[in-house]
Amino acid sequence: MTISKNEMEWLIRKELYGSAAVPQENVGAALRGVKKEQESQSQRMERFERAQAALLAEMREEMAQQRKMLMRLMELADRSEPLRAEVAEMRERLGMALGLGEEQPKAAEDLEHGEAAAGNRLRKRLAGREAAKGKGSPSGSEANSEANKMSEEAERRKREAAEKARKAEADQDLRWGVARRDLEDVRAALKAGANPNGTMENGEPMLCSAAATIEDERSEKILGELLEAGADPRVAGAHGQTALHRLARSGGGEAEAAAIRAGEKLVRSGADVMAKDSGGWGPLEVALRWDRMGMARELIGWGAKPTDQDALGRKISEVLKATGGSPEAKGVARSLEESGELEGRVKKA
Repeated sequence: MTISKNEMEWLIRKELYGSAAVPQENVGAALRGVKKEQESQSQRMERFERAQAALLAEMREEMAQQRKMLMRLMELADRSEPLRAEVAEMRERLGMALGLGEEQPKAAEDLEHGEAAAGNRLRKRLAGREAAKGKGSPSGSEANSEANKMSEEAERRKREAAEKARKAEADQDLRWGVARRDLEDVRAALKAGANPNGTMENGEPMLCSAAATIEDERSEKILGELLEAGADPRVAGAHGQTALHRLARSGGGEAEAAAIRAGEKLVRSGADVMAKDSGGWGPLEVALRWDRMGMARELIGWGAKPTDQDALGRKISEVLKATGGSPEAKGVARSLEESGELEGRVKKA
């Protein structure tokens, strides 16, 4: 229900002064006071809403960070499973070999936490037990030797498990660095011992994945870092394509120039310019098919020759004619075929 101005004035007189017969100026002052209070309340509500929005945003950010931390903890837990299995195995082996009986859990705990005093305690216990058995029992030195061997074996296994976990983490960092084309991350991961011949999450060799994303000098250097770390330039990924196949189709302009420089590094490292993919095409045919004439000329200079026929019995000139290849690409292919500069026929699959 809407209250008129006159009704509002009457209510103010009634409530504030106990009578409707009060001076008009008093009513006006009361109305201004009410209006001012309303404005004050509106401002407080705005401040409250802003503070509430900021708090919600902060809570969302904190929840996102907690989710990331949880994912990281779950990943680390998965990696620690082999280490826990080895520790459990060493507990059982240590207890069976030394016959510690009820004392086995304590000895296994010492082993798991790597306490330096564990070996001394084992040697003392074994020496005491063997001495109590009397004549014909192994000497204290033999007991000490056996305890030393077990302790050394346990430490060796722990070191191996820790090294394996460290390298697995470095390999994952390398995958992320290659995927994001982050040169600094790639260098740090390789320095930490990452395997340059490892694979990406989809099973693609890291070198092939790096070659497929060449677009500038920075991404070119990532491929160079992998090669310097020992990546195999002849490794093939999906569809039998090598890193040279991937480079042969890189885009024009700066990307093609970077791909040519990367290709030189691959060839110097031992890449096969005549390698054939599952369809029977080499890097040269791929470059002609994608109209990367700069790369095609470089591949010819590196010794590449077109295949007589691919796995389906087609010449590259026929494929270019059917798929609308550029006149320059058709001319190069036809010239090579007419000159007899062909590599032997590929057997059909």
